[in-house]
Amino acid sequence: MSAVALLDHNLAFVHIPKTGGISIARWLESSVTNTVTIDRHPSLTELKNKFPVTQSFAVVRNPWDRAVSGYFFIAQTGWRWLENRIHFTNTYPTFGDWLNAGLAYNVD
Repeated sequence: MSAVALLDHNLAFVHIPKTGGISIARWLESSVTNTVTIDRHPSLTELKNKFPVTQSFAVVRNPWDRAVSGYFFIAQTGWRWLENRIHFTNTYPTFGDWLNAGLAYNVD
């Protein structure tokens, strides 16, 4: 889940990966009427053009915590999102090498 539009409230929740957004999106879908879930990562402009959204919100996370969480998620599952595709790997660099290479910013 990447975004949830709350149509009766002209509001959208935009999910930023590794911030607990799936739990928030599920709660919104089960607790708020007239919602639409967008399963891919739309831009805010695309979201506003498609739905009557005038405001949006997201949850952010401490960047260090997000990087650590993202690294271990990728290391355990063997895949990561890069260049709009899922890439699988059996080997992965150490955490330090991963950070130094700037790969922490490609966690989706």
